[in-house]
Amino acid sequence: MKNSLLFTIGIVILFYSGFNLSGAAQTVILTENFAGFISGTHTTPSTFDVSANLNTRTAATGWTGSKIYEAGGEIKLGTSSNPGWIETPSVDLSANGGNFILLFDIARWTDDVTTVQVYLNGTAIGSTIAPANTFQSVQIEGTGGTSSSKIMIQALTKRFYLDNLSITTPTITTIKAAFHEKEPVKLYPVPASDHLYLTNILDVKSIQISDINGKIIKTIEVEDSYELLIPLTDLTRGIYFIKMKTGRGFMTKSFIKY
Repeated sequence: MKNSLLFTIGIVILFYSGFNLSGAAQTVILTENFAGFISGTHTTPSTFDVSANLNTRTAATGWTGSKIYEAGGEIKLGTSSNPGWIETPSVDLSANGGNFILLFDIARWTDDVTTVQVYLNGTAIGSTIAPANTFQSVQIEGTGGTSSSKIMIQALTKRFYLDNLSITTPTITTIKAAFHEKEPVKLYPVPASDHLYLTNILDVKSIQISDINGKIIKTIEVEDSYELLIPLTDLTRGIYFIKMKTGRGFMTKSFIKY
């Protein structure tokens, strides 16, 4: 598990699939911070490929992969000539129409021209990722999850580091359309530190902010406002969800506080 300072200088990449989730609570399906991969460091990873012994290091059994090296609480995948990959155990992502959220931190071997692709049951999801030298947080809102889903993160070229992976599925009852097709509700900056702006919220009556476990942190009443500034200084680092209520239903968006 890497130093949290790397998270504060990361970049969030959002790959939206076009669905809007009406419930704030999230069910955690799988998490892995690679804390069991203790040998080596980020700058000098272990030279022993532990692909055949992942079950002795991961929190859950069933991970598979190739060219995986310990890097002091994170993992390095691949060598200069052989790209690496890692795949999750089989998990149930069939709830709520197969919608899920995948989040992980990624970086490249310094100055490598690295490209990485994520796959769900063998099918590419999201765009090809080009990691930076420092860790960035990648969030993919995916669809098509099944009762026996496996997610693979694979280098197409060169080497990369991986840390802090999680898969969650929203606890929802219905999927609602956006309030305004031409101008949906927008959040910025992403990721957020001290504050978060919401725009195009004329139809929004109230807002709830909840953490990844569904605990409500803030409740805000909204009165005929186009834009709203929400202070975040009292929140700890992590993933949060904003549930907005209108006369038409509910919409939920996610953001990361760093």
